Amino acid sequence: MSLRVRSFALAACAALGLGASARADFILDDFSNPSTGAQFVIANSNSNPFPVTTNLAGGTVRSAVFTVTSPTPAGPFSLLGVIGGGTVDMFFDSTSSGNAVISYTFGTPLDFSTLSGSTGSVRLTTQSAASLGNPNVGFTLSLLSGLNALSTTGSFLNSAGFIDQDVTFSSLAGTGNLSQVTGLTLTINAQTADDFRLDKIALSETTVVPAPPAALLALAALPVFGLRRYFAKKA
Repeated sequence: MSLRVRSFALAACAALGLGASARADFILDDFSNPSTGAQFVIANSNSNPFPVTTNLAGGTVRSAVFTVTSPTPAGPFSLLGVIGGGTVDMFFDSTSSGNAVISYTFGTPLDFSTLSGSTGSVRLTTQSAASLGNPNVGFTLSLLSGLNALSTTGSFLNSAGFIDQDVTFSSLAGTGNLSQVTGLTLTINAQTADDFRLDKIALSETTVVPAPPAALLALAALPVFGLRRYFAKKA
């Protein structure tokens, strides 16, 4: 059974008032909105930085800002990218580097602590190709709780296809409340000529737990059932 089908099954059980025990991911975003990806080219066709804002289900707002940090000014094809249609893609040319900041403001605070408390994690499904001699593509992940934040840094493993990487709640540092998460921010830092693709952001439980409460099921209402569409890598 796929992760998306398992998530749907949990939601259906809760809607019917049934108990459920299952291991599943609760998908925050699979980037199926918009269904046709918004493609951009910095700086031939689009500004540097290039912002994209998308309204998701349940009042959640996704704001993404893509920036070429070198060279200055950006070259005509420094960054080829897309957001939507199933992925976020970033392909830097042989002389360019930069970052993406993908932020979510949830329409209602979400209770992440129901996913086994500190043993839960944020699951990032990625495909990363750091150029020869570069460190792996780095990231900073923050869970926002009002004016406070729980954050950590790390790097994505190079991979030929999409792989899951878990950022455990226990690895986060700072001040925040996992039962009142108002937003999430993922910053992706790419070196010269790096390629990077983000397929999914989810919450993952590491033990079998009962069906989640209604507040957490708001996550399952986000667009998660679209078929994955792949964006062709630049020639």
